[in-house]
Amino acid sequence: MRIKTILPTAAFIVAFVFSAAFANLFVDKSVSTDALLVSNDNLRKQQQILNFLEQDRQYGRELSRDLRSLTNEDENIGEETATLKLVRKMRRLDDSAMPLDFRTAWENHVRAWEDYADSLHRSSHNSEHEIFGEESSEGVGQTSEINRTYRVLVRVARQHGVDFPY
Repeated sequence: MRIKTILPTAAFIVAFVFSAAFANLFVDKSVSTDALLVSNDNLRKQQQILNFLEQDRQYGRELSRDLRSLTNEDENIGEETATLKLVRKMRRLDDSAMPLDFRTAWENHVRAWEDYADSLHRSSHNSEHEIFGEESSEGVGQTSEINRTYRVLVRVARQHGVDFPY
């Protein structure tokens, strides 16, 4: 009676081991490894983008602080100086590890800030505007462009899986 119990159990175990080994021959092991590598690469890239955007946000806070400290007397020149300081900091951010579409969006955003700094420079050195107290619509257009390029930058970050609230 004992052989009747042991023999089927042993046959089952042997059949199970062979079927598991046979099934394992058809499993593509590279897919799971590659998927894991891609996933880790994506996570690393997302973290880099997030850190980059956080640094840009910090620079924006510093600009706001610099602008709040201005007095009425030196407001035009002070705003220009503070904006140029921001642009220099933005230019120093290393975007070489970022995806190409993010770098392009970043470059457009920095250029929008540079254009704004140029418009501040022109308006602060334009005596006609000072004499007649005219407001230039150029500055308004430049701030709109800054906002537009920032929205594009954040949208590109989202396409890479980074949810960055602005």
